[in-house]
Amino acid sequence: MTKKLLALPVIAALCLALAGCGGLANSTQAAAYPDDKLIAQRGDTYTAVQWTGNPPDEMSVGEFTGTKAWLRLSVPEGGGELAIDYDQAVTAGDFKTVLAKYDERVEVVCEGTDAGARTFALEPGDYAVKAVGLKAAARLATQIRASEGVTAMLPGDALDGDEPVTLEPLAA
Repeated sequence: MTKKLLALPVIAALCLALAGCGGLANSTQAAAYPDDKLIAQRGDTYTAVQWTGNPPDEMSVGEFTGTKAWLRLSVPEGGGELAIDYDQAVTAGDFKTVLAKYDERVEVVCEGTDAGARTFALEPGDYAVKAVGLKAAARLATQIRASEGVTAMLPGDALDGDEPVTLEPLAA
């Protein structure tokens, strides 16, 4: 009987500790959706049950909350231009694709289910195309073109480094 009474507080303490650890991270990730300042940061924080596909061409996410850069851009002196054709379908939660100039501003490419095209005039500096979600399930297909001199990288993870990507040129 005393072993059962001792086990009960130990199990309760363990449950509270584990719930507390996950709760803080999830609230930070959830807070990012409406907060351009958090979205524009260089670091990303997210949880996802599913993240598949081949960015920048197509990808799908499931139970995605937070921000994740899936394409990084470097724009030379003199600036540049970026064109994004997109087809985005959201089946759950909130999801948007954004273009963030690191630590400065965020422009929404598309939010929710939408298809279309956007062109952006870019100042010199570093940018990211990011997925931003709140309990989202979504599918995204893009075609991205850039002016001469704009370079792109697929962000790596803990196991592999960034990978250069050749973007299609903008029509002259």
